[in-house]
Amino acid sequence: MAGRQDFSDEQWESLAHAQLAAAYLVAGHDDQSRRDFVQEMYAVFEELRDRSVTADSQLVREVSGAHLGGEPIEEWRAESEDELLGSLSRAVATVAAQAPDEVTAFREHLVAVAERAVKASKHGGFLGIGGKRVTAQEEALLDRVRLAVSAG
Repeated sequence: MAGRQDFSDEQWESLAHAQLAAAYLVAGHDDQSRRDFVQEMYAVFEELRDRSVTADSQLVREVSGAHLGGEPIEEWRAESEDELLGSLSRAVATVAAQAPDEVTAFREHLVAVAERAVKASKHGGFLGIGGKRVTAQEEALLDRVRLAVSAG
């Protein structure tokens, strides 16, 4: 089983960055309210905390625990959607090269983190009644995440 010891510091940072990039892509899209964004990212950190204990893959457990402490998520607004998607593909390519047995688990992890972000809040409706859990825009972004991790 592969883990932190199988990657350089730079590679490890890119893996940790990718899991948050996957979430940010769907949680940080333009029509989001600040409240929805915070709610979705909070759900992501809960997901990462859970995965750091329960994931079958050692790599996923360890990378889930690497929350890039100190990197303000607001700074990610400077990264374009294409840059964030590219970071997903590069991270998957790194895992494929360094730990090929873990690449499927890592891909699934990135998609699961993005899905958790999207499902954390509803859009539309009134006082939590009605609305959609996943909007068409979010589904399209999830599809882009899925494509980026499959291309890596």
